[in-house]
Amino acid sequence: MEEKPVKIYEKLECLGEGSYAKVFKARDKKTNVIVAIKKIKVIIGHGVDFCGINPTTIREIRFLKSIEHPYIIKLHHVMGDSLKISLIIDYMEGDLRNIIHSRTIAISQSHIKSYMKMMVDAISFMHSKWILHRDLKPENILIAPDGTIRITDFGLARIYGHFHDIEMTANVVTRWYRSPELLYGSTLYGEGVDVWALGCIFAELFLKAPLFPGDSDLSQLNEIFEKLGTPDESTWPGVSTLPDYIPYKKKTNIVP
Repeated sequence: MEEKPVKIYEKLECLGEGSYAKVFKARDKKTNVIVAIKKIKVIIGHGVDFCGINPTTIREIRFLKSIEHPYIIKLHHVMGDSLKISLIIDYMEGDLRNIIHSRTIAISQSHIKSYMKMMVDAISFMHSKWILHRDLKPENILIAPDGTIRITDFGLARIYGHFHDIEMTANVVTRWYRSPELLYGSTLYGEGVDVWALGCIFAELFLKAPLFPGDSDLSQLNEIFEKLGTPDESTWPGVSTLPDYIPYKKKTNIVP
């Protein structure tokens, strides 16, 4: 990580703010290139879960430094001091959620094909490097001015085992895009959690609304089973052995 940043960027506007970070649109004073600066606080003091850099930030920096792909957000620099860390990344005009829920933007089938091809290319590349994203959702698919996408937010990304034998937390992926094995508490999983999320985004592009909008984990499972049918040992061997398995009434009204 570089030392305290040189004053080479001019802040233009605040794009968003969270518990630990602010994101700014900025201009490189030398090149006039527009970038985004994600300023992350370093937590110091008592009465907090941790001190120092948020672990998700360390994870995000680690993965963005190790992956380079045209459809994955590029990390240009990491700058910082004892109080904050600044990530200099590509500036994007908006995200896929803005497009999906816009009342003025029509999404054609060719647009959907293009978006999905780019997302699949990026995720396939990550999986070839044994990296799971674990938080794919429209908000994390940014749109560049030329219409191409950039997958962002690697705070929950994780290296996974070649034989899927490494236990991981099930508390990942935003609920509407969370796969059934995660909802049932599985700690042994692989590429399927990202592929399921991509499928949910695919449907949302057509529907212009979430496919499975559950408001709790149980209602999320119910949303899935209402549309796809209820799994059992004949259709999903081992489902009844998952940590949080609960038998559901058999759903037969399955969407074709």
